[in-house]
Amino acid sequence: TVVNTGSGRLYCRTQPAGPIITSLAAGSTVTVTGPTQNGWVPVVCADRSGWVSAAYLQVSGGVTPTPTPTPTPTPGQDTPTATTTAPTATQVPPSPTMAPPTATQVPPTPTMAPPTATQVPPTPTMAPSTPIPTPTLAAADTAAMSIENGSTVQVTEPGTELRAAASSEAAVVQSLTPGTELLVIGPSEARDGVDWWPVQTTTEITGWVDEEFLEVKT
Repeated sequence: TVVNTGSGRLYCRTQPAGPIITSLAAGSTVTVTGPTQNGWVPVVCADRSGWVSAAYLQVSGGVTPTPTPTPTPTPGQDTPTATTTAPTATQVPPSPTMAPPTATQVPPTPTMAPPTATQVPPTPTMAPSTPIPTPTLAAADTAAMSIENGSTVQVTEPGTELRAAASSEAAVVQSLTPGTELLVIGPSEARDGVDWWPVQTTTEITGWVDEEFLEVKT
């Protein structure tokens, strides 16, 4: 049994320098349950096992608890040394180097020669031919020679009139325009110095026309 010799309160802890279980007043007693360890004494306090500082305790009879000395290793004794084996690095073989793919050689495309232009021989130049003059006949002579019974003629002058008889005094049956086609249906008659031809229109109207205003339709 030990007595608290401090002037204040002494804390009983769960372990050296651990959490507090309770406090002990000066002069209170506790029961020691084991040897002193590093300045702390195991005791029973508040019906629990705990630890108090040996500096504030005194054994009944005036003897202070002696702390248990820490064993000192004897010279010459082998102190077990923890051997740590360094992990061995796994050697990874180097990856084989792949050769770069060989570019496929493409044969050059043969160059085609441009097509040769076809030579066209020059066209020989013909000398212009000299026209042969054609003898010109008077219009009246041509009409007299060309117009005959059964000929197809056409009107050449505006204001040409188809008359009821072979005379410039005869009644006008129809006024004719240039290009009007007529069919000669008989021989001509001369009257007052004019040759008159009996004709028929495409609408079967008959009459007489001055030869001067007619020509054979070609």
